[in-house]
Amino acid sequence: MLRRIRRRLTLVLAVVGGVAAMLIATGTSVGPFHVNTFLSHVPRGSIFICALLIFATEVCKGARWGTFLHSCGVRIRMIDAISTSMASQALSVLPGNDMLAARLTEEHAGANDAHGPRVRQALPAIVARWCADAIALSLIVTAGMTYYRGFEPYTLLPIVLAVTVAMLLRAHAPAHWLVRRLGRWKRTQHLVRSEADFHRASRRVMRVRPLVVGVLWSMCTTALSAGVLYTLVHGFGGNKFSVSEAIIAHSLTAMASMVSFMPNGFGVADGSMAGWLHVFGIGARRIVLVTMTLRLLNIVVRTAIGVAMLLTRYRFMWDGGTRQMLRRVFSNTYADAAPALNEPAEAA
Repeated sequence: MLRRIRRRLTLVLAVVGGVAAMLIATGTSVGPFHVNTFLSHVPRGSIFICALLIFATEVCKGARWGTFLHSCGVRIRMIDAISTSMASQALSVLPGNDMLAARLTEEHAGANDAHGPRVRQALPAIVARWCADAIALSLIVTAGMTYYRGFEPYTLLPIVLAVTVAMLLRAHAPAHWLVRRLGRWKRTQHLVRSEADFHRASRRVMRVRPLVVGVLWSMCTTALSAGVLYTLVHGFGGNKFSVSEAIIAHSLTAMASMVSFMPNGFGVADGSMAGWLHVFGIGARRIVLVTMTLRLLNIVVRTAIGVAMLLTRYRFMWDGGTRQMLRRVFSNTYADAAPALNEPAEAA
């Protein structure tokens, strides 16, 4: 019963949070910027193309998530892994929305599968996704900075950090030390098994091949996200903005968001984007239009995708109990409910 309540709360909070985020975003007014005013100046074709690119980006992110889950040893179909990743975007405005994707993997366990996916087995995939993003962005930024300004060694620091994190998660000594500490007290002894599963999954996913595949997927998502930026700039009349400049501006902005550890890079990403667009010769008014519209589209489109996925793919989380009772009451069939199986039916 408690598990059923938790499942319902997860679904309800995710849907309510996503809908509230979309309502707040569509009513945003920052100084002279108002959503309805400025979106009226954007060609509808550009908005449609951006929405398609954002959807394709989420599919690529889901495929990368599924690749890491399979490397962790989680038994889940690729289509189910993609749906969990896309559904987690319902909470895209909140920090740690990836935890919803890890939680939804449990919903794809079989009815009699006692060893189905668990959250603790999916957590290393979240760390691996961060490492893949750091390596991919660092490579793109290094190539771009070398082309425009010359080689800068500090652009390779994210690679060093990501490799260090991967090596620490693969090491036996930290895991054994943590197990010994957890086993000392009765209140934490039940966590030993969870830590063992986490370490086992970490050793599987933090290998060269899964990380290389993840880096390739991250480069694909970076290219698609840069396509959104390129489409918006050209939609507002910035015809001199090239694809390579869009990729570099987006990569530098994404790296600044990762370093800041701010939820979705609010403030940091917008300021970084504005700065790099100015470097590439975009005017101040157009910069405001592009950055604010890009933020709005990311919030609304991603949240809409997540809410739609939750309400279609995971509606069974609300089945049973209260839902059945309300359905019977409003359909006037509650009093005519079928008899219990252990009670004999009355003779006709």
